[in-house]
Amino acid sequence: MESAATILVIILSVVLSIFLIIASLFFYSLFRLSKSLDELVKKAEHVVENVESVSETFRKTAGPLASGRLIMQIFDAITKKRKE
Repeated sequence: MESAATILVIILSVVLSIFLIIASLFFYSLFRLSKSLDELVKKAEHVVENVESVSETFRKTAGPLASGRLIMQIFDAITKKRKE
């Protein structure tokens, strides 16, 4: 009976060590994935900030640009009538 118990202890020890190795590899991979996702999120936040900055610039220049275009259309209409 002692030999069966010894074999059982050896088998359980091997299975437990394999499980611990696999679990540690899994958690290491999970940590690396978490780090990569963190970098990806930081880059995405940077892109969003740049898009917000560009949209803010367009919004600020849209009013003066539209009024400048209106003035140019009026000026073109006046010069066309003078040529006729």
